[in-house]
Amino acid sequence: MGAVWVINSISRATGSAIGSAMITTVPASKSVGHLPVGSPVLPAESQFTLSFVLAGAAFALIALVAWFGLRYIQVAQHHAAEAAADRVAVTESEVLPGSR
Repeated sequence: MGAVWVINSISRATGSAIGSAMITTVPASKSVGHLPVGSPVLPAESQFTLSFVLAGAAFALIALVAWFGLRYIQVAQHHAAEAAADRVAVTESEVLPGSR
C-alpha cells in the first residue's frame, strides 16, 4: 500500500505544479491593450476562456485515465480470483484421491 501512497502524492504534487504554472502563464501571455497610462496590465478575456478550456480538457483526460485504470484493476482482480480458485481446485484434487 505504500507504493500507491507515494504515486498518489507524486501525482498530486506534479499536477499542482503544472496547473499553477499553466494558470499563471496562459493569462499573462496576452494582455488587454489601450489601457490608461499607469493602470496595471490586465489579461485578455480570451486567455481566461482558454484557461478554462485547458482545465476542462485536462479534467476529461484524467477522468478517462482513471476510468480505464479502475477498469484494468477490476479485470486484474477478477483474473487473480479465478487463478486462485483454480489453484485451490487443483490442490484439493491432489489431496483427496476420491475427488476425481
